[in-house]
Amino acid sequence: MVIPLITVVSELLSSFNAGAFTELEAKRHNYDTATGTANFLTFWLYYQQSTMPPNKPQLTLFVDFYIYPHLIEQWKTAHRPVWDACANEPECLLFDVFEDPEDVGHFRLVEVWNATREWFETEQLTKPYYATLWEGSKPTWRKECRIEYLERLGEGCSYRKGYVEGGKCMD
Repeated sequence: MVIPLITVVSELLSSFNAGAFTELEAKRHNYDTATGTANFLTFWLYYQQSTMPPNKPQLTLFVDFYIYPHLIEQWKTAHRPVWDACANEPECLLFDVFEDPEDVGHFRLVEVWNATREWFETEQLTKPYYATLWEGSKPTWRKECRIEYLERLGEGCSYRKGYVEGGKCMD
């Protein structure tokens, strides 16, 4: 049975109240502007996908390093190859580095992995490039690094294109 597209669109739109419809239209306008397309069905599929929680666990790591200020460049030199290697892993969804402007030498790595903590600890952390990392990194630490593991809900995730400026797409 073939359902006319106008029927599908009408049913989709009738499921929204006026406020939700206005919000949806605003999001569609932003999508159309960003992608250069005005295809409602393409937008709807994008919108549905972007508002659904991830279908697989997404592990988020917050890794804090506390580096002696005079050894920051040595620390970065040790870490840059690993940052690139992690970003090239198919399970890595996001990798970013932050610096605390109030505490010179305090860096936070934020990593989102399409995996579980068990997978990360048994498969990812055992990759050979971590072994060489610690040799160059540990002498720069003013205190032990701290790792927090959290599981991403996907609920409340919002970002603007400007967030990723200065970064590179891993796909």
